[in-house]
Amino acid sequence: MEQTNLVKKGIVFALGSYLPGTQTWIYNQLKFLNSTQILILSSTLHPDRRQFPLKHHKLFSFPNLGILDNIGLPRRIIRRLMRLFLIDSKLDILIFAWKAKRHRCSLIHAHFANIGYGFIPVARILGVPLLIAFYGYDYDYLPNSRPKWKRRYQKLFRHGTLFLTEGEYGRKRLIEKGALPDRVKVHHLGIDVDQVPFKVRSLSQGQVLRLVQVSAFGEKKGHRILIEAMEILKERKIIENISLTLIGDGPLKEKIIFLTQKYHLDKYIIFGDHIQYQNLHEELLRYHIFVHPSITTPEGDCEGGAPVVLLDAQATGMPVISTFHCDIPEEVLHAETGMLVPEGDFKALADAILLFLDNPALLEKYGAAGREHVKENYSAQKQSQRLADLYSDLIN
Repeated sequence: MEQTNLVKKGIVFALGSYLPGTQTWIYNQLKFLNSTQILILSSTLHPDRRQFPLKHHKLFSFPNLGILDNIGLPRRIIRRLMRLFLIDSKLDILIFAWKAKRHRCSLIHAHFANIGYGFIPVARILGVPLLIAFYGYDYDYLPNSRPKWKRRYQKLFRHGTLFLTEGEYGRKRLIEKGALPDRVKVHHLGIDVDQVPFKVRSLSQGQVLRLVQVSAFGEKKGHRILIEAMEILKERKIIENISLTLIGDGPLKEKIIFLTQKYHLDKYIIFGDHIQYQNLHEELLRYHIFVHPSITTPEGDCEGGAPVVLLDAQATGMPVISTFHCDIPEEVLHAETGMLVPEGDFKALADAILLFLDNPALLEKYGAAGREHVKENYSAQKQSQRLADLYSDLIN
């Protein structure tokens, strides 16, 4: 069904917060569902929301508490008590149900499992389908880190109408946890490929191969593995031909800087601060290869799906070196748009980097294939139309 046929059907997007700067993939869904009436319901307002203006949709937040940094203890206590009162009294559920009904809600699309669980009563009050999208930490980390969520997932699987995952890995994990196979579908995230600049990558004789990783400094992002691979390249006396830039912030950044200094790699590794999404693509044009060696942590934390930044990198014409991790093999096609190595294998990671150094023609070949792969399978416009089709099927 065309999106225009959904105009008279009210769709609710249920979010925890509108909208962190890291969740551009949710905004892309909203941006290209421009012929569908969407009401966004969220508990908090994020200061990054100014990056995501709403032209076609409406936003309602309750209790309308903004996310604040470095607030004092008295305000922290007051805000915590307010949230506990609203949750215990179920007032937030009643308010959200009232707003959704006024919106003529025909379907609720909840983003992340915990938000979907909270909207089960709203969907039941209104008697509408509940669509729940899983994005990463809710594949394994959430139920593994908090035992009560193992029970809650069973309730979620009973009351949810349909569950979306980023790829086949995620679909398999939900089915293993108890979701019925016919209720779990793969729906790729998307980026606005037409707005991403493209550059053919090449490496001339004697030119330094420039690597980059853009991500928060967390264990699952594999920064330590990448530093170990750079150490191997130094031992092989190849490091003079390579530079690495690590862009982002996070709790492990200082440890990664220390490890870099320990291995005397300071000359070859540059650290940069977090950059806004609107500046990402121009920054990526400065490099030859995007590196992202994701791993699963001992606590079970993982990418869940696959980092969307891998799509952005490929869309600029940049090959990707990553790992056989979660849904990454769907985003990055091994030996077609990039190279994938086993998780935690820094020797294989070093070999993959060396492959491009020895075969610079692969930069152009894989880069062109990556752009086409993203355009065909991860276009935000195409994925939004497919999402609109899913809405129509569920409503009808």
